[in-house]
Amino acid sequence: MQLAGVLSFLFCTLSMFALFLSLDLPGVVLFGASLVLLSVSLIYSCWEIQISTNALNVQLQDIEALVASGSRRSLSSKEHHDHAE
Repeated sequence: MQLAGVLSFLFCTLSMFALFLSLDLPGVVLFGASLVLLSVSLIYSCWEIQISTNALNVQLQDIEALVASGSRRSLSSKEHHDHAE
């Protein structure tokens, strides 16, 4: 993803330089390539955000399960202690 983003900016810079030198066709081609690379980078970024969100949801579910099991344990040990008296 980062490589596509970096190449996008590099191609965009080369495009501006080509247009500065009045090299219209290479400038337009480089600019088009930079747009494609930027689109690829954004798509990868969205995909990575989705993966990260799913991973965070799994972590939260694990934490909630641990908290719930810890609460049950403390309640059952307290009830056991109350009955012992």
